[in-house]
Amino acid sequence: MALGAWNIDSASHRLRGLVTLETGPASSDVVLEVSFIGKRGESLGHVTVPLMNKLLVPGGTGLFEADSSSAPQVPAIRVRVLANVPFPREVGPLEASIVRSDWEAGPGAVLLGRLTNPSDQTLRVEDLWIVGFDTSDQPRTMAVGVAAGDVLEPGESIPFLAEALDAVDVDRWEMMAQGSATDSSGPSLVDAEEVEFQSDPQGNPFVTGVLVNPTDRPRTTRLFLLATSNQDWLSAGAFEVPVPLPPHAVWPFSITSLPGLPDRAQEVDLEPYVIDGPAESGVVEVTAEVTGYEVIGSRLYLRGTVRTKGTDTLHRPTVFSLLRSSEGDLITGGWALAAERLEPGEVVPFLLTIPVPKGVDLALVEYDVQAFGETE
Repeated sequence: MALGAWNIDSASHRLRGLVTLETGPASSDVVLEVSFIGKRGESLGHVTVPLMNKLLVPGGTGLFEADSSSAPQVPAIRVRVLANVPFPREVGPLEASIVRSDWEAGPGAVLLGRLTNPSDQTLRVEDLWIVGFDTSDQPRTMAVGVAAGDVLEPGESIPFLAEALDAVDVDRWEMMAQGSATDSSGPSLVDAEEVEFQSDPQGNPFVTGVLVNPTDRPRTTRLFLLATSNQDWLSAGAFEVPVPLPPHAVWPFSITSLPGLPDRAQEVDLEPYVIDGPAESGVVEVTAEVTGYEVIGSRLYLRGTVRTKGTDTLHRPTVFSLLRSSEGDLITGGWALAAERLEPGEVVPFLLTIPVPKGVDLALVEYDVQAFGETE
């Protein structure tokens, strides 16, 4: 294994580096030992870190990050592999390119890109990483990309989204993407419906809609939403439902973060991508009680508590609220994670924040609040 470019951030004492696998089979679950070397070649200590990307292939690049606070100004490092597992499937490269970049307040950047399968076989996305290099070709930041799908057919392209921190010194971006051979995937069973572009009283854009599970089994569900205008990619948003989507559930959502979208954007088209699959665990309803609400600015804040109905420990209890007009039209909605874990008999508070569209009188709106938790 060869060590490539590396850099230590003087403020955070984070060491970021690249390695290349020169020979050997494709591997996963790679663990590295990073040794800090002094000016006279003496060892100043070492740390053990996992490789950030899932796969490392011959001739491919791996990414690692480590805490260097024990040796903040170390002049040299050494890297060796402590553990790895041979990857059982054929690996193929994916092509990734940036379509738009938007700089947020502070040092962060949001990147919207295109991921393409250039091969003649179906590939499952295994790795999608974006590395920012400065003018000296030193890695300054690393970000994982969130793609609008898990499986790409030959020649297929999908969008991806990445949020990079500490990007102020970045001069260029380099994408590292690869997939493994797999069978074609079937269509998503969960649907995104009533998806609508709206704006609040201050003119800030957001998107509302519902995820519908028409099946009799819980489904793990992610949503990627692409905003376009005249076929130009403008922005995107993505989230994963914290618990399996219950059977026959209608799950409301709102996406308020659409980086790069022009203020008061007009003629925006929305393209939802739903990525779902059978859940390995179950999901049960928990008791949700609203104890208060208030409207501040363009947001509705619902406060309350959740508690279990039974004797099981639940994971990621999540509250959602769906607001409809008296005619049954979707007005807005959203969900919030109440806790990571809910023990039997335990009561935990929640705060659900929901964007309010302009011109809506909440006194005329009907709302429903429910909560679900994942079983072990």
